[in-house]
Amino acid sequence: MKQKIYFILFVYSIFIIYCTSPQIEEVSFPDKGNLKFLPAKNAQAAQILKAIRDLEDKNTSYSGEFSMRIENFVPKKESFSADGKILYDKPSGKMYIELADPFFGMIVSRVFTDGISIHIKTANAQTQTLPMGDIVFKDPSGKKQSTIPFPILYSLLSNNSTGLAGSDPTYVNLSERAILVKKPGEDVTFWTTETGISSVELLSKKSNLKAITKVKGTISFPPKTTVTRIVEPGSNADQNRIEITMKRISLSDTIPASKFQF
Repeated sequence: MKQKIYFILFVYSIFIIYCTSPQIEEVSFPDKGNLKFLPAKNAQAAQILKAIRDLEDKNTSYSGEFSMRIENFVPKKESFSADGKILYDKPSGKMYIELADPFFGMIVSRVFTDGISIHIKTANAQTQTLPMGDIVFKDPSGKKQSTIPFPILYSLLSNNSTGLAGSDPTYVNLSERAILVKKPGEDVTFWTTETGISSVELLSKKSNLKAITKVKGTISFPPKTTVTRIVEPGSNADQNRIEITMKRISLSDTIPASKFQF
């Protein structure tokens, strides 16, 4: 989350349909107050980190289709939906996401990332290439916007903590298998199980947001359903919620490089 990424997302224009489905689940933030975190060089902490990396090494590439719902709470409550396609190539770490109107099928936004930078193309704009970071979705008038913590979504959808952690100071809680990464201006916490990452939590001072992306139900790869909640850090007042539900998944060893082009 080196900087916020601003672009006009056509998802909020005339092709997005008002969603009347049930409210997206309110996922809670884990309480880290009494947890003791050990430095990564601690022998027991290192074992946890190795186990997580071993799980990540077993991941495969995949392609699939999903449905996405977004709920805005600020400045007023609104709900929107979109259909999507996703490609993830395990060897390269590349991910491609395509969003389309759920009724007309018109592609309204494409996002490609290699885990380092993000390439964005919308229906009414040229391709932008920007550093990996939060995405601020804006409608054409600029009156509606949603801040999406894209890096933690990427981590959960790729089951990859190593890439986001990088060389930043890392700490581990043994009992909860939690990995805390101290990045400049923000803390990222990976909550893990013996089968993979269950949730990723972000507290960002520079972006002034607090967010959590959590797997709903059984931990699997790729996750069947993920729920993201973004709140204001001081009051914990909801700003946005996002639900992504996979509808079809096909596993493979790799995805052709030609698929990651606009």
